[in-house]
Order: sequence, then C-alpha cells, then structure tokens
Amino acid sequence: MDGTSAKQGPLESGALHIRNAEGGDAAAYVSYMNEIGGESDYLTFGLNEYGRTVAEVAGMIASMSAKTNELFLLAFITGRVVGALMLESGQRPRVRHAAELSITVRREYWSRGVGPALMDRCRQWLEETRTLSKVNLRVREDHARAIRLYEKKGFVTEGLTTRALYVNGQYYGVRHMGLTLDL
Repeated sequence: MDGTSAKQGPLESGALHIRNAEGGDAAAYVSYMNEIGGESDYLTFGLNEYGRTVAEVAGMIASMSAKTNELFLLAFITGRVVGALMLESGQRPRVRHAAELSITVRREYWSRGVGPALMDRCRQWLEETRTLSKVNLRVREDHARAIRLYEKKGFVTEGLTTRALYVNGQYYGVRHMGLTLDL
C-alpha cells in the first residue's frame, strides 16, 4: 500500500473534476446512466433502462446550456463520468423561479465526496446566477444517506408520496424536499 486509505475520497486525491456538460459528453452520459441503473434500487430505472438516445441527450445539453435557469454538471475522475447533477426548470414566468434537482453518483464513489462536491458547485452556481428562488427534489423515503446529504445542504422535507416506486416487488414512498433561496 502507498499509505493512503482505501476509502480516500476523490477530493483528497485531487482527482475529481466537475464542469458543465458539453455536447460531446452525450455518449458518455448515456452510458453512465445505463450503467448506474444497475447499481442502485434508489433510481427510477434499472440497468440499461435510461431510455434516452445520444442524440436526445446532446439536444438536452444544448437546450439546458442555452437557458439561464438550468444547470447540467458532470463529475469526472480520470476522464470517466462518476456523477451528474441537473437543475431542470420551467420557462413560463410563473414557474421559472423553481427547478427540480436530480443527482447521481457511481456506486464505487458513494461516501467519497462526489455528491457533496456536486451539491456545493450547484449552490455556487445558484448564488452567482440568482435566477432561482426554489429548488425541489424527490428521494426514496428509505435512502437515508441521500436524505442526510440534502438536509446538510439546507433542504427540508415538504411532503411524501406513498407507493411512488415499485422495485423488486415492493412499493416505496418518495420524500419531497425543497430549498428556498433568498434572491
């Protein structure tokens, strides 16, 4: 061993790179999403069930990049996508202040700082752009690690939908959480 911990986080090793998604990332993102679907039962899809094509994702990246109230971040370690965060918002005047947050991290990088780093970069963007005053997310009610992260980042529980997911023969509720920002 080189003296470093086997659980050394990507932040400590300096290997984590987070940036806005670009059109050329579409194929890597589709592959990432199809792979992580098989790594966790907390997602709304399974292995190879992501359902979007490379062309669709490239269009989504272009569309989101052109909007002032949407964000699409990718986290890389040695050129490999290991995490993603999206803020998707409406464009009509009555809803453009609010966005839905989604975040994913490869299982091998859980509890190694990728999720918090993505959330911190998102918060930095929110403070710099000041285009959103509300961020919402949904999380499976039993996903304690994710709920702790969201609470640590200022999100509060606003409601629960029962029987929202059906995974491996069992129903799960989804907790609705929100973060209010002062603009």
